[in-house]
This record gives sequence, C-alpha cells and structure tokens, in this order.
Amino acid sequence: MGVIPWAFFYALAVIMDKAQLIELIEYRRIAKGLRVTQGARAAGINQATWQRMSKGDSQPSWDMLFTIAESLGLDVGVYINGR
Repeated sequence: MGVIPWAFFYALAVIMDKAQLIELIEYRRIAKGLRVTQGARAAGINQATWQRMSKGDSQPSWDMLFTIAESLGLDVGVYINGR
C-alpha cells in the first residue's frame, strides 16, 4: 500500500461495503503516517482488534467502522437511494 491521493478517498466513499471501508481506513492510517497502535488508540480500540479487522479476521459493526473512520478524519455518512 502506498499513499493514495485525496481524490481517491472521496470517490471511494460513494459506494462501499465493509471490506472497502476497512481498506480505506487502512489507506488513511498509512497516509497519515500512523502505526497500527496509534490508529487503534485514536479510535479507542485495542491493537489486536485493529489487526484482526485489517486482516479480514473479524467483521466489525458499521457503527464501529464509522467511529474508526471518523477518528482518522474521514467523513462518513449513509445515502440510501430508493427506486
């Protein structure tokens, strides 16, 4: 993983499943130059929880993912389009 341009963060957030949001969270952590321990501390979770999440070994709730994303400065919202 490398540093991803800001436009990527904005565009990716349009349509997303949990796996995509977890990937975005990891990219954001790396772009901010944070270690896993620092990202976990900012999000209020322990390092092991973060590592399980980023490896795909756990499936955190949407609420937890939104909290983690927001702790890294990402704006998160829900958009529902009914037809």
